[in-house]
Amino acid sequence: MKEIFKIAIDGPSGAGKSTIAKAVAKRLGIDYIDTGAMYRAIGLKMTRLNLPMEESEALQQMLEETDIDFNAGDVILDDVVVNDLIRTPEMSMAASACSALGMVRAKLVELQKELLKLANSKKDYNGIADEIYRLRELKQNVLVESAEREGVKQRIKEMQEFLDSQATEVLEYDEQLVQRLIEKVTVYEERFEVEFKSGAKVDVER
Repeated sequence: MKEIFKIAIDGPSGAGKSTIAKAVAKRLGIDYIDTGAMYRAIGLKMTRLNLPMEESEALQQMLEETDIDFNAGDVILDDVVVNDLIRTPEMSMAASACSALGMVRAKLVELQKELLKLANSKKDYNGIADEIYRLRELKQNVLVESAEREGVKQRIKEMQEFLDSQATEVLEYDEQLVQRLIEKVTVYEERFEVEFKSGAKVDVER
């Protein structure tokens, strides 16, 4: 079951609620929705349209045509970044006034729910993307290991073919071959023992 965090921070305008909320969200690894910025954005739009801070059909129409989004720390009102425009004393007052309107609160609650859905969808997508990357990396590792095994098999095959092509009996003394392969020879009365540099030993009867 997915764990859900809902943390609300209340306080007067300019008290640093957004700063604290961003730090908490970053520390907990959860999404941050700046509701204060959303009220400021609504206040900005109402001010631009000269709408009075009261409920009306004009306000309802405006809210239906309004979209607020967040992207990489930017506040986007109707596809326009309004970061600096909403961070003024005038917009603080406008946000406080419009937050008392039921129409505005209902609209922003709806927008906040949509933003949460989008955030969860993004997390799900990121989880799927990470799994695809992990499987792709695993497949690559398997291919590399398989190639290495095939390389070993090929070298063994080539060595076997080389040995098969060599004479099985030594017809004449080969000094270089003896120095390369034989570590020592121990002679006994009825046999002698040949110790190869590989560690193998062979008893030969006289």
